[in-house]
Amino acid sequence: MVDITLREDTAGYEKLDISRRALKALSGIDGLTGGPLSPLARMQAPAGTADTGALVAAWEALDDTWRWAVPALVDPRRTIALVMGDGNTNVIGQYLFPDAEAYGPGFHVDVGEEAVSLTGPLSLGLLQVGLYSRLALEDVAELEPFRVDLAADHFWVLMACLDAYRAAALERRLLRAGGAPPGVGPAEIAKAWTDGTSLVNPGWVVSLFSLLVPDQVPRDLAAKLPRLLRETSLLGHLQEIAGPGAGGTLYALPEALSPLLWGPTTAFSFGLVLQRLVQPQTAESTILGGWRTLGGIWLADLSDMENSGVTLILAGPILASEIIDDVLGDDSLSPPWEEFAMDTPYARDALISRLRAIPEGREPGTTGGEVATEDEEIESRAYCTACGNPLGEGLAFCNKCGKPVGGARLGQASCTACGNPLGEGLAFCNKCGKPV
Repeated sequence: MVDITLREDTAGYEKLDISRRALKALSGIDGLTGGPLSPLARMQAPAGTADTGALVAAWEALDDTWRWAVPALVDPRRTIALVMGDGNTNVIGQYLFPDAEAYGPGFHVDVGEEAVSLTGPLSLGLLQVGLYSRLALEDVAELEPFRVDLAADHFWVLMACLDAYRAAALERRLLRAGGAPPGVGPAEIAKAWTDGTSLVNPGWVVSLFSLLVPDQVPRDLAAKLPRLLRETSLLGHLQEIAGPGAGGTLYALPEALSPLLWGPTTAFSFGLVLQRLVQPQTAESTILGGWRTLGGIWLADLSDMENSGVTLILAGPILASEIIDDVLGDDSLSPPWEEFAMDTPYARDALISRLRAIPEGREPGTTGGEVATEDEEIESRAYCTACGNPLGEGLAFCNKCGKPVGGARLGQASCTACGNPLGEGLAFCNKCGKPV
């Protein structure tokens, strides 16, 4: 299934669907070093023969800005996961950019059971506009910032308390009991934790943060809950109050943290996971989650939860937007997309040439493949644009099929990556973007 269509719900954007069977052809390329940020690196290829022809046809149909969808998918230098939820509607999207600074075009990716869908092109600024329109910061009051630092386990307990409080508040509303719950009990907190870690619903904070940092969710928190509730209370982040019945204890938020409750009962929750490739096969991550209330924006920095715990900040719209802008980055100085160029061994035409060179009948492995060589080794080899044969230095004709290298006239310079004839004075190849 290969289809490029205009999406009616996002006028101006195009959608490219590529079947998993077509993408399986990538693992037939010797030495392909798929990037650690690519969704293909974690995608299981289907059984059977790869549909190499379908992949070549899909990529050959890509023109202009869309040609950057290939390195963005195969080896993105920046990925952004955006999670939004209000308890009723959940939106989870991943966006891929071919360069680490997001100066080039980006593409939304959706990995389905049968195919991978790319929608775009889009800019980093457009992502910011979309997030801010949902946050509606103009309706949020300015306030003095407030900060609290929490150990990881205490953070999770506090989030479970917020969800338990929200559930209790909703129940009172349904029963028309009125008023706010005075606090929540250990059983309610334990249930909120179990529900939040087992259900995908970013409108509830335990579920939201479990999506953002799945590897940091403590699996034994329920067993440690009584001790952690006491510790969190002793640190002043919770308050123990007498509950109904003999020996009952409820947990409430102290006055300093009571603004947290503005959010989980009515708020819009969101999360950002940004990853940049700082060197080959090495990525750095920034993870930010939070929720919006009329009384302020709560933000939680989860980037180094394992070592440094979590910082919670209550901010007004100005500070909140500065923090989010700092996480997402700034593409205001990026060149027009038609002028964008970058050095990558994953240019569309270079990979098409290598796909054509795959021996007929060869059975590839899984999409993404194992790392066989470094980027520099891949980049140093040129391939015939007709048959995919590796070309030696200085050849004017392919020594396999006889085609002039890159179709260039004798005496005319051509790109060493894709074979495109180069005009005089060019600093970058105007087809694949490689520096001349």
